[in-house]
Amino acid sequence: MGLTRQDHTLTNRTIATGFPQSLISGIVLVAGLSFVLPASAVVPSDSLMPPTTRGYLTIGDLKTLSLNWQQTQFGQLVHDESMRPFVEDLKRQSQSKLANVRAKLGLEIGDLQNVAGGEIGLGLVERKNDRAALILTVDITGRRRQADDLLRQVDRELKKRGAKQSQADSSGTTFVSYDIPPQRQGDIRREALYFIQDNMLCASDNRFELMEVQRRLGGQPGDRLKDAKPYQETMRRCAEEANGLKPELRWFTEPIGYARACRTLRRTDRKRYGKDYLKILTAQGFDAIQGIGGFVNLSPSGTFELLHRTAIYAPPQKSEQDGNKQEGENGGPDKYRLAMRMLNFPNGKNLSPQAWLPRKLATYRTMNVNIADAFKYFGTLFDAIAGYEEAFDGVLEGLEKDPYGPQVDVEKDLIAHLSNRVTMVTDYEVPITTKSERVLVMLEIKDENAIQATIERFMKSDPNAYRREFEGKVVWEIIEADDDLPELDISISPLEPLAPVGEE
Repeated sequence: MGLTRQDHTLTNRTIATGFPQSLISGIVLVAGLSFVLPASAVVPSDSLMPPTTRGYLTIGDLKTLSLNWQQTQFGQLVHDESMRPFVEDLKRQSQSKLANVRAKLGLEIGDLQNVAGGEIGLGLVERKNDRAALILTVDITGRRRQADDLLRQVDRELKKRGAKQSQADSSGTTFVSYDIPPQRQGDIRREALYFIQDNMLCASDNRFELMEVQRRLGGQPGDRLKDAKPYQETMRRCAEEANGLKPELRWFTEPIGYARACRTLRRTDRKRYGKDYLKILTAQGFDAIQGIGGFVNLSPSGTFELLHRTAIYAPPQKSEQDGNKQEGENGGPDKYRLAMRMLNFPNGKNLSPQAWLPRKLATYRTMNVNIADAFKYFGTLFDAIAGYEEAFDGVLEGLEKDPYGPQVDVEKDLIAHLSNRVTMVTDYEVPITTKSERVLVMLEIKDENAIQATIERFMKSDPNAYRREFEGKVVWEIIEADDDLPELDISISPLEPLAPVGEE
C-alpha cells in the first residue's frame, strides 16, 4: 500500500494522524468518475458562498483529481474483487451523505461529470429561524450545451414528483424555479432554483440565497465565505504548509453551526428524544472551534500517494461573566472555557512510529495529549451530561471509597502515571468485510508497576474480568456474562416500513 502524509494544525500545535475515512469515501465517489476538463477562470465558489456557509466542499481541477486517483494504489485497489464489500460500503456512505442534493435539486454530483468545465462548489448555509439552504455552483466553461441537457433532465426528474415550473428575470438572467410538493407524510414543500450566467451554473433550494449568489457573481459588494476569518485562517495555514502545492480538493466546516444547520433539515414528524448534546457542548466551550478545513492531494508519482492537511481555527475564548479570559489555576488566563480546556495537544520532538510496531497496518495515528488536563477538565462535561453538579466527583469518590469497588484514587493511582503520547492503530481480518476492522489504543506510561497494580485492582472488582498471560505479560479480558433468561422476540417487522426515515 502506498504511503500517506498528513499535516494537522490545531491553534499552532501540530499532531500526526491517519487519513480520515470520510475523505477517502468522498474521493472514491467523486474521483471514480471520468473527467476530461479544460482549465478555466471564473469567479471562485468561495466568493459566491455566503459567510454563513457551515459546510463547504470544492473540487478545483477535476481532470487532475481523476487522473491522479486512477494511478494511486487506492484507485487501483477499488477494482480488486476482494475489496468490493469495502468499496461498496464507502460508496454507500458517500452517497447517503450526498443524497440530499438529489432530493433538493433533482440532481447529484455524478450528473455533473459531463457538465463541469472547472470548479464545483457545494455549500450548506445556515439561515436564522429557517431551514438550512443548499448551494451548488459549477463552472461550465465550454460545456453550455451539456448544461442545458442536464437542466432538461432535472426538469423531467422534478416534474415526475409533481413539481410546477416557473421562470422569472433578474438583471437579465433567467431564474428557473420548481415548486415541489411533499412526497410523503412529514415532508415539506420544496423549491429548487437554477440560473446560468457568466459560464456558471448555480442552483439552490432557497430563492434568497440564490439571488445573493447572482449578486456576488455580478461583482456587487457583500459578505462572502472567502471573507470569513475562520475560513481564511484554516485555508491560510493549509496553504503555508502546502508550500505552493495546489490541492485537488478543499473543504471547510464550522462544526457547531453545521450541526445546527443539519438539525433544521429534520423531518417535521420526527421527534427528538434525550439530551441536547449540541447545547451541552456549546455551553462547555466547544464553540471555540470556529472552523476546520483542509487540503487534499493525490500524488501517485511522489513520495506520498495521499496527502491531506487539516487546520483547526480555535481562537481564545472570553468569559461570559466579565468579558475577560477565564483565570487558570496558576493565576494566568486560560485559553478556553470549561471542558474545552481538555483539548490540550502539546508539541513534542518525536512522533515517529514506535520500532516495535509491525509494518503491515491499515492505519496509524499518534499524538501528544495532555492527559492530566483532559482528566482535570472532564468533570464539568460529565456533570452536564449526567444532569446534576458534582456527578463526576461522586463517581471518583465511589471508585476510591466503595468497599465493593476497586478502591482506586483515579488521579493519583492512574492519571499521574500516564505520559502524554497516545497511539492508535487499526488492522483488518481477512476476508475483508465492512466489520473486519480491529483497533488497538496505546498510552505511554511513566511507572509500569504502578499502572499494573491499579489495573489489577480495577479488574479484580469486575466479575466479568478474566486474567490471562501472554509471553510473560498479564492480560485482562472482559467477557460479558451470558444472559440465562430466554430471549423474547418482540419484533414488529410488518410495521417497520412505517417508521420515520430520519433526516430529509
